[in-house]
Amino acid sequence: MTSLILAILIGWGGAMPVHVSSTEGTSEPIPATTQLGTVAVGGWATWYAYHEGQAAAGPALRRAIGSSWRGTRVIVSAGGRHVVVRLTDWCACGKRHGRDTVIDLDNRDFAKLAPLSRGVVIVGVEYGTPDAPETDVE
Repeated sequence: MTSLILAILIGWGGAMPVHVSSTEGTSEPIPATTQLGTVAVGGWATWYAYHEGQAAAGPALRRAIGSSWRGTRVIVSAGGRHVVVRLTDWCACGKRHGRDTVIDLDNRDFAKLAPLSRGVVIVGVEYGTPDAPETDVE
């Protein structure tokens, strides 16, 4: 059941993004996945000055991956763009408009997905593929 819900939520299998209404009455798509990962989580991404290629996992992402989350490479997708980062830090990221903040990216990685001035962006996060690329995917 959880897999089905996740598949519908993030547009599993490269399907068109699913539009989810926020509490403000607007609708933002959760990005379709790249199909490079085997499990995906959708929600908000934020940014902070950290180390390029590294990121902080929010509570929902840590729960989804489990106790071995640290060191995991993930693919973060937004707006047709993707970055590959390694989870090396954690954040106490909370919910925004009813959705989890799943990852806190380094400002340089965030800028590859959206302008820093935006502050937050809806993303899909894929993990669980041992052969996930070490660099950004197109």
